[in-house]
Parts: sequence; C-alpha cells; structure tokens
Amino acid sequence: MQGRDHILRIIGKIRKVLVDFYCVVTFFFIIWMYFLDDQNICAQYNVYKQCKKLEREHIYYTTHIQKIKEETKALLQEEERLEQLAREKYYMKKKQEDLYVIIRD
Repeated sequence: MQGRDHILRIIGKIRKVLVDFYCVVTFFFIIWMYFLDDQNICAQYNVYKQCKKLEREHIYYTTHIQKIKEETKALLQEEERLEQLAREKYYMKKKQEDLYVIIRD
C-alpha cells in the first residue's frame, strides 16, 4: 500500500510540474507572439486592416473608372451632351450669346 501511495504522489508531483511548465511556456509564447516578434499579432492585424482598405479602394476606383468611360463614350457619341458639358463646366458660349455666372454663397 505504501509503495502505491508513494507512486501516486510522485505521479501527482510530475503532473503538477508538467502542467506548470506548459502554462509558463504558453504564457511566454503568447507574450512573445503578441509583443516581441517582428510579425506579431498587432502588426498582422494592421496589415489585415490595410489590405481590406486597399481592396475597398480598388473596388471603388474600378467602378469609378467604368462610370467615367461610359460618360466619355456617351459624350463622344452625342453632340448635345458634349455641348451641355462645355457650357456648364467650362462656361463656353456661342458668339451671339452673353454669359452670366451667378455665384451662390
């Protein structure tokens, strides 16, 4: 009986040491990965956020470019729209017309 109790105590001590060892190693691993490593979790999160931001910008600019291409195509095909753009944006006029620009505050 005493031999068995002695063996159980030894196994309990070994288990306690191993559990404490794994807890300490896990704690230091987490600290290392979160703060000390070059590719730590904070840096990875910042890279992830930047990547998502760039993807959103890419989608925005591709749709914007497509819209501008369609407008350019429409302007080149229709003389009336081209004249309207020239009058509204660049204040162009015909020779016999007077142009008044009203600036609203």
